[in-house]
Amino acid sequence: MARQVIVQVLCDVCESNEGATALEFAIGRSAFEIDLCGEHRAAFNAALSPFVSRGRSARSRAATMSPSSGPSQRRDPSETEAIRHWAKENGFAISTRGRIPGTIQEAYNARVSK
Repeated sequence: MARQVIVQVLCDVCESNEGATALEFAIGRSAFEIDLCGEHRAAFNAALSPFVSRGRSARSRAATMSPSSGPSQRRDPSETEAIRHWAKENGFAISTRGRIPGTIQEAYNARVSK
């Protein structure tokens, strides 16, 4: 039996899927990721614009936000496969490739830590 899993990225603000993509940002020592549609990404950028235009480049901060560090850090492929397998068995829609959504990672971690 063939199975096709479709992952839709929805804006975390309005739940629209029109052009929604992930956005990473940091405040203080905390890094965040949010999925935003074009409209809310523009609003986010406009809200931060007065501060960004007056800010200094912080290369050390950029390094901490790189894909190879923090919560999106690369994990062992066998662990990734285990998470995907667990997610499928527990009713989560997950693709066979790409980033594992934070909600699935959190659910898996909660299950493992019990």
